Amino acid sequence: MNAAQENAGRGIWTGRWIGIALTIHYILVCVIKIDQGRGDEIWWLCHATLALAAAGFMLRSGTLLGMAFLGVLVPHTLWLTDAAAGAVLGVQCAGVTTYLRHADAATWLSTCHHFYLLPLLWMHRKRLLCRPAETLFGMALVYLLLTAVSRLALPAQGNVNYAHAFFPALEWQPLNALNASPWWLYLAALNTAALGLFFLPAMVVLGVPSKTSPRRLGVPALSPSRG
Repeated sequence: MNAAQENAGRGIWTGRWIGIALTIHYILVCVIKIDQGRGDEIWWLCHATLALAAAGFMLRSGTLLGMAFLGVLVPHTLWLTDAAAGAVLGVQCAGVTTYLRHADAATWLSTCHHFYLLPLLWMHRKRLLCRPAETLFGMALVYLLLTAVSRLALPAQGNVNYAHAFFPALEWQPLNALNASPWWLYLAALNTAALGLFFLPAMVVLGVPSKTSPRRLGVPALSPSRG
């Protein structure tokens, strides 16, 4: 076995060990949420992307990892910004991380993927052979499923994935009109906004050419055909 084959083998097993670790964390998140009586929160996009990343590393699927990247780049960046503002200034900009003020150990364990998942995927970004159409369509379909389930099957009180209302406390007339619209129209607007504000910008970042491509580095690229 030559050095290139040995490096390829190490890369495969490293990815699978990461996948196993992410799978264990996702299971822990589900157990904690159910134990806390908040099982509906498992359907949040951030938890779905954790599962996608776990499957992507386990199966060496560039498509699944690309989908996870699309789903976390903008939302997790906003989440981290909100958390940082709360830690430094004492005031969260968007208020999406206010629950961290009184979070217990279990809550921290179930939410800590917000801190590591984006950097982890970013580190492996150059190893992806992204199929843009499949990746974008797959993530859009996953989000459509998440928001449909959140709207039609989960209680409005939890407002998972903002499927029932988008920041209703803002009391802004155009936003109030959107929140009061028929459910199918609201979900169509929500998914369109996610596509334009979350997934397409992340796709642009994911597709930025790099001088340090996998082949130049001698790193085995993840196959987009698996997943």
